[in-house]
Amino acid sequence: ICQDEFDSLPTYMNEKEAAMDPDQAASQKKMKERMLANMKFIGHLFLRQMLSARVIGSVIKELTLCDDADQVPEEHVIECAVELLMSVGHTLEGM
Repeated sequence: ICQDEFDSLPTYMNEKEAAMDPDQAASQKKMKERMLANMKFIGHLFLRQMLSARVIGSVIKELTLCDDADQVPEEHVIECAVELLMSVGHTLEGM
C-alpha cells in the first residue's frame, strides 16, 4: 500500500487553479496532507529498521529528480523530500 501511495504521488499540482476553486483547493490540501503523511510513514518504517538506508536514498533521489538534471521538482515534491529527511535525518547522520 505504501509503495502504491508513493507511485501515485502527483508530479504536478496547479495551485493557481486551486486558489480559484474552493473544492479543488480542499482536494489538493487533502492530497498534500496524505503525501506528507506517507513520507512520515516511510520514515517511521526506516526508524523501526523495516526499510534500509538504500531505500530511503532511492526515495529521496526519485523525489528530487537527481537522475534528470533537466527537470526541476515541484514544490510539493520537495516538501515530501524534506518531510522524509526531517524524520530520518538524525538517524541517517549517525550511520
